[in-house]
Amino acid sequence: MTTLWRIKMDVPETLNFAIFVGYAFKILPDIVFDDKVNKWPVKKYSIEESLSHDELREAWIDWWGGLLKGRQESKQKLSRPHTDGITSQKFKDLCEEVWPDFHEWWSMPAGGHMAMTTYTTMGNGEVRALIKEFEERLGRSVQRFSLEVDLVYAGIGEVMEVSSDYVVMPITPPPYYNTEWWRKKISEIG
Repeated sequence: MTTLWRIKMDVPETLNFAIFVGYAFKILPDIVFDDKVNKWPVKKYSIEESLSHDELREAWIDWWGGLLKGRQESKQKLSRPHTDGITSQKFKDLCEEVWPDFHEWWSMPAGGHMAMTTYTTMGNGEVRALIKEFEERLGRSVQRFSLEVDLVYAGIGEVMEVSSDYVVMPITPPPYYNTEWWRKKISEIG
């Protein structure tokens, strides 16, 4: 039997760096992002008085939107320290300032990228079970679909649906714990 569906999870350095920058300077927008935990990064950075907090937040929002669009369209890796698309030189300089700390965290042998990668396969059985449940309920196979899921360490409290076939999820709680979201998504695309 041929599988008609594909769910691909990735842990993009680009999006995680952007969230790290947002936390570091406390510029995550409240509407979508969860900045209440404030556990990451441990070192907090300060913004010079000559820089506008609102201006930096707007630059971050533009950058984030560009990163999502780039991930959705091509899944390309961006050059380090991922400042492509940033038009504000002040903001770009701040990103370059925090890059070494992010890179150190990201490269930890038992943390960062390595730890997050475990979430890309964890829960595959649970998602398969939800798809099987959907198929049994409808008495037919799920329709062909492909879903790209990018995982971020922190920053977002809920699943961020960028498009019908691309979402960004936090790793806390683990992505497969959100069974209600998965059931809804499978019903929409299956």
